[in-house]
Amino acid sequence: MRRTAIVLAVLATAAGLTVGGADAASKVSCKIMTDPAGDVAVQTPAPLPGDDSDDLLWADMASNAKSITVVLQLKALAYPDPQWVFGRAYNVNFTLKGSSADEIFLAARTFPQGVQYHLGHRETLPPLGSSSNIYDLAVTGSIDTAKGQIRITAPMAALAKLGKATKGTVIKSASATVERLAGQGVVASQTVNGNRIPLGGFRYQADISDGSKPYTLGAPSCTKVG
Repeated sequence: MRRTAIVLAVLATAAGLTVGGADAASKVSCKIMTDPAGDVAVQTPAPLPGDDSDDLLWADMASNAKSITVVLQLKALAYPDPQWVFGRAYNVNFTLKGSSADEIFLAARTFPQGVQYHLGHRETLPPLGSSSNIYDLAVTGSIDTAKGQIRITAPMAALAKLGKATKGTVIKSASATVERLAGQGVVASQTVNGNRIPLGGFRYQADISDGSKPYTLGAPSCTKVG
C-alpha cells in the first residue's frame, strides 16, 4: 500500500512538472494578431479585388528595454507590386494608457520611390473630422519578399513619449491592417491653421486582423527584437 502511494506521488509530481513546463512555455507571446487567408476586401469608392500582398495572415510584437519590434506576415509579398503600383501601408495599431492619441501605430509604407518606416499616432482633426495619421518619428525596418514578412523597429524612448510604455504594461487592443495608398509619398499631409490637408494622399483598407491576444511589454516573444 505504501509503495502504491509512493508511485502515485511520483506520477503526480511528474505530471506537475509537465504541466508547469507547458505553463512556462505558454508565457512566451507568439503571433498575437491573426487573420484567415483569402478575406481581402479593398475598400475604395469602387471596391477592388485584392491580391496576396494585401492578404494579412498574422502579426506579432516583441520588446525589450531599448526597442519594440512588430512583424507582419503576408500570404505573399511583392515589392514593387504591379497590381497596385502606388504602394501600401502595413500597420500594427494599439493604444497605451495615458495617451491622448486615438491610436498609436508602427507602419511601413511601400511607395514606388522607396519604403518609409514610421512610429506615429492617429488623432481626429478638422476639417474632415476623421482620424488622421501623424508621423512622429522615422524608424527602421525591412521587407523580406521571400518570407512575405515586414519588420518595423522603434526606440522604446520614443514610444514612451506617446503613452505609458514601461516594462509590464499590457497592450490589449493591438490590430494589424493593410491599406492601399493613393498618393505621392514625398510630401506628407500637414496641419495648416488647425486644418488637416491630405497632401500625402489617401488610404483604402484592404485587410485587418480578426483576432488579438494581449501582449505585455518586455515579455518573452517568439519574435526577435530588432
